[in-house]
Amino acid sequence: MIMKTKILSVLMFFALAFLSCKKDNDKVNFLTSKTWKLALVDKNTSTNPLTNPAGRVVYYAIQDFEKDDTFKFGADGKLTINRGALKSSADQQQTEIQNYSFNSTTQELTINTGKYTLAEQSEKQLKYYVPIAANGMSPQYLIYIFE
Repeated sequence: MIMKTKILSVLMFFALAFLSCKKDNDKVNFLTSKTWKLALVDKNTSTNPLTNPAGRVVYYAIQDFEKDDTFKFGADGKLTINRGALKSSADQQQTEIQNYSFNSTTQELTINTGKYTLAEQSEKQLKYYVPIAANGMSPQYLIYIFE
């Protein structure tokens, strides 16, 4: 009986580990599933980070030259940014490649050295945020939205 209990415990552990990995892989697969663009409208404000007082969020202000940029997360840990036809300067490169990783435990997306926390991953949008200083007030959060 003790042997059966140990075997069941081991099987349960591996089943939970497998399901956890599957969930983590689903989040990475979602990132890599399409080419993303920065979005102007938050389709689900209920997933924004809560602060005290609540609602101290700022949305990333998309510049005109960024509106046609695309972002493709590769399965190889490389983020390819295509700058589109509009550029911030004449010498800006058309394509930029950066390293990225996703930590499913902390829900953090790291792009080069920047860390962003996942707020939402849905059919509607992909949303990440980062805390920013707020001149002696409670911290604000800068939100990036992709669709």
